[in-house]
Amino acid sequence: MPITSGNIIIGAGILKIGPYGGTTTDVGATRDGVEIEVSRDFHDTKVDQFPATLMKTETDRKITIKANLLEATLANLAIAWGYPASAESSGTLRLGIPSSTEEKKIEFVGKAPNGGTRTATFWRCVAVSGGGVKYVKDGEVVIPVQFEVLYDPSAPSGQEFGKIVDS
Repeated sequence: MPITSGNIIIGAGILKIGPYGGTTTDVGATRDGVEIEVSRDFHDTKVDQFPATLMKTETDRKITIKANLLEATLANLAIAWGYPASAESSGTLRLGIPSSTEEKKIEFVGKAPNGGTRTATFWRCVAVSGGGVKYVKDGEVVIPVQFEVLYDPSAPSGQEFGKIVDS
């Protein structure tokens, strides 16, 4: 993924993942930045006697995070494809239908646009990635990951999806 104004981490970074409400652990490096997309839907409020929209009310917000993992471990494949951590053990990744979607806390740490360090933390995420991984002789193998960030009503006010901190 090229470096664009939508990236929240510029260039290579580190992805940390943990259970929802728990602590995160480093699962490896990312390549080409971390992209965030925020989409919003609105409802227009109109009155019969007035020919224009009087007010807009937000009815839906969706936040999607995309990155490329540089380490093609079985644990990273499980993360990318939305399998629970228990799907990978003893060098085996079991590819079945998970009984439920596992929510994860994710953190990306890397270079901020101002040259400092940026940490982007999202409280409740669900992996929504698909696709495959291509192994190339003497080449770099990347695993595309995509997460949808869910609203967390128990988070501090104003941080219901997460927070991004520059230092």
